[in-house]
Amino acid sequence: MTWQFNPYAIPLFISAAPLIIILYVAFRRRGYQAARWFALIAALALLLVLSYALELLSVDLDAMLFWLRWEYLGHWALVAWLLFALSYTGHERWITWRLIAALFALPAITLFLVWTNAAHGLIWDYTAVQVVEGLALFERSYGLWFWVWMVYLYSLVAATTIVFVRSMVYTPQLFRGQLFPLTLSLVITWLTSVLSITRITPLGLIDLVPFGVALSCIPVAYSLFRHHLLQVVPTAYEVVVESIRDAVLVCDELYRVVDVNPAAVHLLGQSRAQIVGKRLAQAHSELYALAQHGESGASEINFMLDGKSHSIDAHFSPLHSVGSAARGYVFVLRDITRRRQAEQQALELALEREKVNLLRHFIRDASHDFMTPITLLMNSAHLLQRYVDQGHGALRGLRDRYEDDADVETLENMLAKIVNRSELLKDSAERLAKIVEGMLEVVEVENTGYEFAAQDVNALVAQCVGDRQQSAALKRHTLRFEPGAGLPALRFDHHMLYRALHKLLDNALHYTPAEGSITVRTCLEITPTVCEAVIEVQDSGVGIAPEHLPRLFEYFYRADDARSMTTGGVGLGLAIAKQIVEMHRGRISVHSVVGHGSTFRIALPCQF
Repeated sequence: MTWQFNPYAIPLFISAAPLIIILYVAFRRRGYQAARWFALIAALALLLVLSYALELLSVDLDAMLFWLRWEYLGHWALVAWLLFALSYTGHERWITWRLIAALFALPAITLFLVWTNAAHGLIWDYTAVQVVEGLALFERSYGLWFWVWMVYLYSLVAATTIVFVRSMVYTPQLFRGQLFPLTLSLVITWLTSVLSITRITPLGLIDLVPFGVALSCIPVAYSLFRHHLLQVVPTAYEVVVESIRDAVLVCDELYRVVDVNPAAVHLLGQSRAQIVGKRLAQAHSELYALAQHGESGASEINFMLDGKSHSIDAHFSPLHSVGSAARGYVFVLRDITRRRQAEQQALELALEREKVNLLRHFIRDASHDFMTPITLLMNSAHLLQRYVDQGHGALRGLRDRYEDDADVETLENMLAKIVNRSELLKDSAERLAKIVEGMLEVVEVENTGYEFAAQDVNALVAQCVGDRQQSAALKRHTLRFEPGAGLPALRFDHHMLYRALHKLLDNALHYTPAEGSITVRTCLEITPTVCEAVIEVQDSGVGIAPEHLPRLFEYFYRADDARSMTTGGVGLGLAIAKQIVEMHRGRISVHSVVGHGSTFRIALPCQF
């Protein structure tokens, strides 16, 4: 080959240095798909500028055609540009082997036609060497396929530009700084191509496309090193920010909202189009006040969402450029309403537990203190009754001696009143004693450790029914037990469950009239979801009105006087029974019809 000195080749050789650097940076990040396409762009661009530089240094036509053929391989960079744009902007799913083959099919055909142009002239129908101002330059006229090739390349440039511009519209300011220089480099390449084909510049036969490629290194390098191209990418932003559950708002340096994620759209109650572009003071004044405070950090603010106040943990951070000036601001908002509610509920529960503990201690201590005066009252009533009996004996002697003495009659009336008062005092003292004993039993049931063991529930029920037969006989009740067959051994505390059943039997005995019947049954109930052993206590008593059933198992609750036949409890027995059953992870319920009796039902899980 014969060479010449051509000053136009110098800037092309100089541009090879930044292209090599760009290629090196992209190759180092080749683990990322977009970086691999970008490395291919840099390699093909390097091939293009070096091939054209060598063409400018060549003198004979064959040498010029040789290097020109390699320049057409460098044109493939525009295909790589489109693939890079799709990958970089989050459309990797579009990049399939079928698409890649389709995009490179026409370039492959064109390259084949370039290397075989002498046989058909579809690329250049005329080629020659023309000397201009002492420089040998390539002269040609274009064939039909060349224009097909140009339309294809311009279509690639247009498609790539559309992808970049569309992405710039929907990405934050940070990524616009990356994408705009890339778009500018494509525009520069397109303009130099148009100028070269139309030859409207004074340079005439000089191909300006390689110079455009060399010039485009400036915006590409700016995007690569200033805006961290290939390091922080829009697709990564979308994966992280768009899918995060916390609300994220990004503002520019003038506090205009440039991007929000779906969580922020929901939190602000507006569409993305309504939020983006709006000043932060209009979007939410409290966030703007937080930014104006000037220091990054977290604070708690309130949002109104769906007509309800929500507690929001707001984190604010400035986005700094290479210098110290803030280029934007990011807000991360987390809805902590449920956490605050849970903390409040936990606090209320802790306070309630403390109150209950204090009440238990008070009941336990006070009950012991109450028993002393109650015992004194009962003893006093008993002594008073003895004194009254002695007084009656003395009065009978006086009556025999002074039959018409009015004073004796007055003394008898006084003794009768004392008897009534002593009986009332005794009844009241006994009732107070029952209340105190009941409260002590409540504390005992709540604080006693349960000893669960596998046992026969029929044996426990039979024992409890047998122990209550004498009480039933005194009231002329018929008390019988109908054990169920096939009941498995259950895990329960014998003493506690006996106590619960004892409460139900006492309740039935108290509120069933004479000659009534009380039947205790056990059975096994199996459903697709549960297996339970059931204990039923059915009586033929007066029944319970429907309005009393919901509160029947509350502490100190008693139904109306119609249920009380001769004696009644203090409203603790059923509540204690319920608590014991629930400690066994069971259920207690009641069914009753006024005038037809009641049925209390204990259901215990077979596996516990």
